[in-house]
Amino acid sequence: MEPATAMSASPVPTLQRESAAVRARRLAAARLRDEAMVKKLFDTLGPRYKDRSGGYTRVLKAGYRYGDSAPVAVIELVDRDESVKGVEDKARAEAMKERAAGA
Repeated sequence: MEPATAMSASPVPTLQRESAAVRARRLAAARLRDEAMVKKLFDTLGPRYKDRSGGYTRVLKAGYRYGDSAPVAVIELVDRDESVKGVEDKARAEAMKERAAGA
């Protein structure tokens, strides 16, 4: 059984298939509630996943939360573009590569 967050995140990229329809943009805006995310969904992610028939998300178990021992998971998009990371992510990735090369 899929976690609730993955079930709610998975249908959102499907909306980009109807990218020309105003209805799809309005539905995405209602679900995401952030205009920048809606723009990225239709301008960047839409073309990337247009040929994919489903399975947009990957759920990775990340252990248990300290305090109440609730299960924690990380949800990511499959086939993501690693070259479009933020400044913090790029610095962290470079540090990890340097550590791996030194070990």
